[in-house]
Amino acid sequence: MISKLINVAGVKAALESGQTFKPSAIPSKEVPGYFLHLDDGESTLVLSTWLSDTPRLFKKADALLKEAKTIGLSSVEFQL
Repeated sequence: MISKLINVAGVKAALESGQTFKPSAIPSKEVPGYFLHLDDGESTLVLSTWLSDTPRLFKKADALLKEAKTIGLSSVEFQL
């Protein structure tokens, strides 16, 4: 699958337009933390930091879950 970056505004707009995602919290291999991946069936989108082209790293799972809820996601699958 192809991975692309998407910011919070892009995710909210996609959800409002009816697009669905399968959200997953993927552990980072380099530093402790998680990346939020959004699989739409065709590609995997990775949540980016505000107005940049780098993936957003969440240091704690609760921070990722709080952001996911704010965005409008109802569940997140964690990979261990």
